[in-house]
Amino acid sequence: MDESGAAAEEVEDGSGPAVEQSQKLFGVACGLCADPAVLFLDEPLAGVSPHTADALQEVVPRLRAGGRTLVIIEHNSDLVSTVSDTVVVMESSLIGLGAES
Repeated sequence: MDESGAAAEEVEDGSGPAVEQSQKLFGVACGLCADPAVLFLDEPLAGVSPHTADALQEVVPRLRAGGRTLVIIEHNSDLVSTVSDTVVVMESSLIGLGAES
C-alpha cells in the first residue's frame, strides 16, 4: 500500500496524524467560538505526534498575536518559552514566577 492509501485508511478508521491534528485544532477552534478574551489550553501538545505539535506551535502564537490572553498548562518548554510573557512554575505549590527571556 502506498502512503496515500495508508493515510486514507487511517482517516477512515479514525486514527493517524491527520485525524489527530484535526481533532486538536478542532478543540482549539471550539474554544474560540464564543470569542473569549482569555483562552485556557490544558496541555495542548500532550500525546500528539511531532507533526501535530508543529501545527499547534504555529497556531498558538497567532492566537496571542491577535490580542488574546492565553493561559497554557504545558510541559513542553519550547512552546511555553516561545509564546509567554510570564511563566509560573508549579509542582505542589508555587516554585517560580518570572518573565520569559
